[in-house]
Amino acid sequence: MWRRSEKAFRELFETQYTQLEWYAFGIVRERDTARDLVNDAFLQLWQRRDTFPPERDPIPWLKTTIHNRALNHLRDNCKYHPDLEAVLNQNESPSAIHDPLDYKQLQKSILLALDKMPARVKEVFLLSRNEDLKYQQIADRLGISVKTVEVQMGKALRILREHLGEYLPFIFLLMKIFLSQ
Repeated sequence: MWRRSEKAFRELFETQYTQLEWYAFGIVRERDTARDLVNDAFLQLWQRRDTFPPERDPIPWLKTTIHNRALNHLRDNCKYHPDLEAVLNQNESPSAIHDPLDYKQLQKSILLALDKMPARVKEVFLLSRNEDLKYQQIADRLGISVKTVEVQMGKALRILREHLGEYLPFIFLLMKIFLSQ
């Protein structure tokens, strides 16, 4: 088992690294950043080996960790879309984004996706994205469990993926622009 032996952990690392690197690269579109995200996730897993539940498969945990850190990286660094950084930093009109997708159409698609969400799912999602609340803070505010918040966020992201597909990696930052207008 990977938790008890450095050799077994190294084997887990070697068998999963490439797949996880491609997974991270698919989100951040930067090879070095993808490698850093995967290395950090494995380091965190190793550091948590004593408290990590023995019955839990580490691969989904690694994917979730990488996914969340990749989205945080995109949010914090704005390097995933070359024109987006200019829009956010220079206060240019969103129509300055030179992308085949029309700004108005993208805004309409985001709003339609939000309208497809059940009320509680939408509420949880907007608290997370617009108010930058952590799951525990959302749970406290709404009087629900953190697990319920996780489930609701999963539903929200699934709905967004269905309706926004390939644009999802940079949608979260743009949503603040769209929803504030």
